[in-house]
Parts: sequence; C-alpha cells; structure tokens
Amino acid sequence: MLSVGGGSYWSSPTYEFQPANCIALMKDLGCDGIDLDWEVGADHDGQLGYAIEQLKRLMPDGKKISFCGWSTGAMDKVGGDQFRGMNISALVQQGGNVDWVNVMAYDAGPSFDPKAALMQYRKYYKGPLSLGFEVGTQYP
Repeated sequence: MLSVGGGSYWSSPTYEFQPANCIALMKDLGCDGIDLDWEVGADHDGQLGYAIEQLKRLMPDGKKISFCGWSTGAMDKVGGDQFRGMNISALVQQGGNVDWVNVMAYDAGPSFDPKAALMQYRKYYKGPLSLGFEVGTQYP
C-alpha cells in the first residue's frame, strides 16, 4: 500500500488532493492500493469523504483503498476538540468504498481506551478494522 498523508500533508483545509498523481505513483511503485492518512480535524471532516470518493472513481480495478482513522476519530464530537469525531462523516458517506480502516492509536495518551475506540468505529464502519498502538515505555 502507498500511504499518502500524515500530520502535515493535509495541514491546510484548502489543500487540493491530487488522486491521479497518487495513483500514478502507486502504479510506478507496484503497490496494491492507497492508504489515506488524513489529519485535518473535525471542522473539515467532509474532506476525507471527498478524497475517498475521488480516489475510488479513478482507482484501477482490483486496487485497494484504506485510511488511517485518528484514535478518537469515531468518538462523539466534543466542542473544541478538533480530532474527536473527525472520521465519522467519511465513514458514513464513503465507508462502502473503503476496504479497511487502520485506527491510529499510538501516541493517543494514557487515558485512551482502545476497546472503546474500536467499538465507536464499529458503529459507523462494518468492514475490517486494525488498531495500532505502542507497547511499553516509549523513549525519545
């Protein structure tokens, strides 16, 4: 999978996703699909769904689409928290166009409840879910 995104890749809400360029790179590298790591925040939650829709329209047959969901991205939105609930819109609108979701639970903090996060993602997405987290003491 070609992973596209990250904390600074989508850093501007006005960033224009270029799916054709990503697909061209995916083909050049011989990847099986594209994984979107979208981290803009809940105020712009429609962008991930739009990116998935664009990607699905252009994606060659047999290639996969996944996305990295923020640790609290499927939890109820809470005023002032830009990350809680930021994936709900995409899951509801475009979940059928996603082959699986990777929940980014690493660096979520000591109060993070991974089981609760998976249960919340399951409310909105019926496909395969993966959960990644750090084990043990992390050293800088």
